[in-house]
Amino acid sequence: MRSLYREWTVIGFGTSDGGPLKTESFPFEEIARFHTISDAVKAGWQMTQIWSVTEGDGDVWIYGPPRHYVNLLHYVCTKEHHNDDSYVEVSFDIEGMSDD
Repeated sequence: MRSLYREWTVIGFGTSDGGPLKTESFPFEEIARFHTISDAVKAGWQMTQIWSVTEGDGDVWIYGPPRHYVNLLHYVCTKEHHNDDSYVEVSFDIEGMSDD
């Protein structure tokens, strides 16, 4: 898989009609996870490196700018910087997951 990471480059992506990138996994490495934005900022992360992770309809998690708080699961931080308008919709088959 091609890496979208370039140092200090802002990443913006989605569909041509403004919808989210739909995929089976978040395309960036999650380096840190926080329950609050303030904890992430105190730890040295920039707002453009903090992604909110919210629960969407069905078996979907939506990664987006940190301003989202409805159905919030947590925040993740990445090396990559988003453009404050980037969204990733991750679908997964919860019934197909196993405990082993």
